[in-house]
Amino acid sequence: MTFGGSFWGAPATFYFPYRGTWGSGSRAHPRYIPGINPFEDRAGEHLTDRITDAAIEFIQQSKDDPFFLFLSYYTVHTPIEGKPELAEVYSSQIEPGMDHNNAHYAAMHETLDDNVGRVRSTLEDAGVADNTVIILTSDNGGFIGNYDGQTVTSNAPLRSGKGSLYEGGVRVPLIAYWAGVTTAGSQSEQPVITADLYPTILEIARLPGDPSHNEKVEGLSILPLLRNPSARLRRSTLFWHYPHYYQTTSPVSSIRQRQWKLMEFHEDGRLELYNLQSDPQETNNQAETRPPLAANLQAKLQAWRDRINAPMSASCKQSTV
Repeated sequence: MTFGGSFWGAPATFYFPYRGTWGSGSRAHPRYIPGINPFEDRAGEHLTDRITDAAIEFIQQSKDDPFFLFLSYYTVHTPIEGKPELAEVYSSQIEPGMDHNNAHYAAMHETLDDNVGRVRSTLEDAGVADNTVIILTSDNGGFIGNYDGQTVTSNAPLRSGKGSLYEGGVRVPLIAYWAGVTTAGSQSEQPVITADLYPTILEIARLPGDPSHNEKVEGLSILPLLRNPSARLRRSTLFWHYPHYYQTTSPVSSIRQRQWKLMEFHEDGRLELYNLQSDPQETNNQAETRPPLAANLQAKLQAWRDRINAPMSASCKQSTV
């Protein structure tokens, strides 16, 4: 069963019937949410609520059997359209100098929180809450650009945001709940990555998965961390690769090894090296003061890219030779 999914990363609007024109000029095109009847009497309905309605229906239909629910809300993506009554409340609380001053963005977060709560209440009512693992995370850091003439958000004290490989772009919340296994209020300091979720879910469900696919997955099961936040994974290195242009970045790759993080920009080969333990804001580039470490991490990053045959931006291929 699927509902509301599309190949567009955002809807034209968060309000029924969730269709309209996205973009402007030659790039303008129509967008809609599949499976929505535009002639229903649902004026004023918010997409986040509608998607949760479908999720609740799925849980109620599936409660007597093992089920997997992948609930991927469009919020808090653009367009930044919070419920007016909530946006009004947050607007009255904004004061000069605040890092976060977009009332509609705050309202969208509250609606997201409310709907996660609706899902949890449904699990309780269905009698399966104690036998269900909940994992909540985000795909990237907050969007720091403008929408409708207003800055959307800030990831301070972390640097930059969505699209970049600075911490503001890649360091996101990851919350897990599993009755009888996870401990309320506990926190692990182990760095993990989205690719870890697939092997984690397989191990939780005691499923083998597709062996040929599993061989290509770089993630590790983080089940040991769910059971014991003080545990450590048998891994010291993570990699990222973004061979694209975006508002916050040019093509770039990065490697994190323990507390050290190296970024290599593809256009000119520029290196940036940061100690995330002492400098999570990434303000002190140590690439020139620690050349052996930078060279070692760069070699590992290049070897990883070669091993996975990482695609490069056509305009940058020669600069990385």
